[in-house]
Amino acid sequence: MKLAEYAPGIFTDGAPNGQAIAAIADTAILAAPAGYAPGTRPVRRGEFLTLYATGLGPVDHTPLAGFPAPLDPLARTIVQPSVTIGGRPADVSFSGLAPGMIGVYQINVQVPSEADTGDAVPISLSIGGVNSNAPTIAIE
Repeated sequence: MKLAEYAPGIFTDGAPNGQAIAAIADTAILAAPAGYAPGTRPVRRGEFLTLYATGLGPVDHTPLAGFPAPLDPLARTIVQPSVTIGGRPADVSFSGLAPGMIGVYQINVQVPSEADTGDAVPISLSIGGVNSNAPTIAIE
């Protein structure tokens, strides 16, 4: 059986299209409606998010099987994914294995200034012609 090269999926809390596991950059704050969980808040337009995902394919500095992803050099995906937030294209500043984790990808992305606002704004990514699930984040 041959595995697909790409099978992107954004990690969620709940069903495949539930709340995205998306941290507001450089914090441990989940971009979710206030009160969703302790310490959550909506992300603001223009802020950066760190998304956690699976299935983004090969990287340029592949760690040994079962070992954490390196911090230096970073293990970047060979193909850059495209990310949409509320149907708007978002700038991706990093896509690769999450440093110090095993088998987890990280995508750093800036929330578009024209993104919709609300408690359930859809976010999705595409890589190698394959689309991910479409969980939601909160944007104010």
